[in-house]
Amino acid sequence: AAGGWQGRLHSLRSATCGAEPIRIDTMRDFAARFAANGLDPGALMPSYGMAETVLGATASPPGRGLKTAVSPDGVMRVACGRTIPGMSVAIVDPDSGVRLADGVEGEIWLRGSSVGSGYWNAPEATRESFGARTADGEGPWLRSGDLGFLDAAGELVVSGRLKDLIIVNGRNVAPQDVEWAAQAAAVGLREGAGAAFAIDGAEGETVVLVQEVERGTAPESLAGTERAVRDALLAQHELALAELVLVRPGSLPRTSSGKLQRRAAAAAWRDGRFDTSRVVPAEAP
Repeated sequence: AAGGWQGRLHSLRSATCGAEPIRIDTMRDFAARFAANGLDPGALMPSYGMAETVLGATASPPGRGLKTAVSPDGVMRVACGRTIPGMSVAIVDPDSGVRLADGVEGEIWLRGSSVGSGYWNAPEATRESFGARTADGEGPWLRSGDLGFLDAAGELVVSGRLKDLIIVNGRNVAPQDVEWAAQAAAVGLREGAGAAFAIDGAEGETVVLVQEVERGTAPESLAGTERAVRDALLAQHELALAELVLVRPGSLPRTSSGKLQRRAAAAAWRDGRFDTSRVVPAEAP
C-alpha cells in the first residue's frame, strides 16, 4: 500500500525491463502508480536481451527513463537503448542477409563476448541460429528471430517476433498490436492473454484472434464483444477479423517462462482443440 511504502523507493536508481516488446502504457502506469512512493521515473530502464546472450544485449542509459520511437508501420514503441559493452547489434534483411539502414525494420542479429556457442545436442538449430553471416560475409552472428530497427540515435527498438508476424494484403502487422487493440476494446478480456495469427482465407490471408476472458466473466456480458473488437481492429489497423474465439483463462499455450506460443495456438485452433464454449456468436455486420 502507498501509505506503508511512502518514499521507500526514492533510492532506487535502476529498474530494468526486458519484455518483448515493452508496452508504453505499462511503463507509464507503473511510474505513475509508484510516484507517491518516491519512484523516480528516470530509473526505469527498458532493455533487450536473450538467454543466448546470457541475458543482456542493449540497455537504456540510467536516469533517462522511457523513450519512444515510431516504427515503420506507424506504431509508437519503446526504445531499448544502445548495446552494452562487448556486444554488437545489426538489423538485417532475414532473406538476403543485407544489413539495413537506421530506421528500416529487419531481423535483430547479435554478436559479442557473452553470446553462447550453441544449443545443447542440437547441431542443426545451432547452425541456423548461431552461425549466420551477412551478405558480405561478416559473422558469425546470432539470429534473434526478433524484428526491430535502430533509431536515429542508434538505439534498438523491438517490434516483435519474426515468425509471429502477420502479413495481410502485403502489409506487416505485429500480432501484439492486434491483441492489445482487442483487449482495450471490450470489458472482460484478459490483458496479455490473446494470440493473433494469420490464416489463409478464400480471399487471401486473414486474422484469427484466440482471447482468454477474465475469471468470473458471465457469458451474457460478452454479447457485444465481437462487434467492439472488429470495430477497433478496422479503425486502428485496417484489419478485418476472420474469427474471434473466446476461451477460459489458462487456455492459451505458453512457454515455461510464461511467454505466449502463437504458433502453438494457431495449431490448436486448426485442430479444434480449444474449448469454444465461450465463443461469441457471430453478430450482424
